[in-house]
Amino acid sequence: MKLETYFKPRKTLRSTIIILVTLFLLAPSVQGRGRLYLFGAGNFYLRSGSEADYIEGTNDFPITAAHQNFGLGFGIIYDPGLIYFGFESQYTLAGRATLHDPSDNDRVTIDTYPHAEARLILGCNLVNTPSWRLFLQGGVGLSQILNAETRIYTSELGFETRVEPPEKKRTVTTMGGGLGLEYYFSGHFGAYLAGLVQYFDLDKPETSFQGLFGLTFKF
Repeated sequence: MKLETYFKPRKTLRSTIIILVTLFLLAPSVQGRGRLYLFGAGNFYLRSGSEADYIEGTNDFPITAAHQNFGLGFGIIYDPGLIYFGFESQYTLAGRATLHDPSDNDRVTIDTYPHAEARLILGCNLVNTPSWRLFLQGGVGLSQILNAETRIYTSELGFETRVEPPEKKRTVTTMGGGLGLEYYFSGHFGAYLAGLVQYFDLDKPETSFQGLFGLTFKF
């Protein structure tokens, strides 16, 4: 059984992220209109796969039950007024997911792969005052798998199950949209809350609901 997921890390991607963030922070026009936010994330994945995907000996566990994991991340945006744009990155920890074999109703619980995401974001401020901001946001980016290795588990019926890294190495991550709120306790410091929908373009596509909560800083 192969668990499709995200692609392997590349040094060039990390270098590009560092360069973009540095240029963003140094741009004179950003001063006074920039925001940096740090957040924790809860990711809630919907069930994926179907009985039609079952192939004996190749894809014995085609159905992945709904599951969740957690992560940490940061974002930087330029917010001149109605429309804003920026960059966001997140590290998602490993979680637990249950795979289902429809042929004999066997199940096995596995550890998902941790992964990192980098994406460009575009949003619209519905309300933007000195004390609070209500916004709609979307974006697109890339995800990459970490610790890609073959793992062996024992199913509920006692069968040895191999879970291999994905054949599809590159994954486009799309933020289908979401609603967020910032509330400021002072002129430069506040709280950040957002709920988003994400789509992962995998061999077996996944959709998740993501909740973000953290701190935001104006600069």
